[in-house]
Amino acid sequence: MAGATRIYDRNQAVYVLRQFMDDHNPDGKFTLLYTGESNGTVYASGLYNARSGGSFEINIFARQGGGTIYEIRIDRS
Repeated sequence: MAGATRIYDRNQAVYVLRQFMDDHNPDGKFTLLYTGESNGTVYASGLYNARSGGSFEINIFARQGGGTIYEIRIDRS
């Protein structure tokens, strides 16, 4: 379902990320686009290229201090 938002607990998230990596093997290139921080959140955005030719923008958000990741967004670019 394109454009859908899904929320997973930690164990489900690990499974979903492993499945994503299996389905979209990296071609060895990840380009970090930017990083920053705002209101107790640190974030990074980058471009992930898959061997299949697809590319994805990946955004990661973590709590400042503890470094706990609370959101990962993967969008086909």
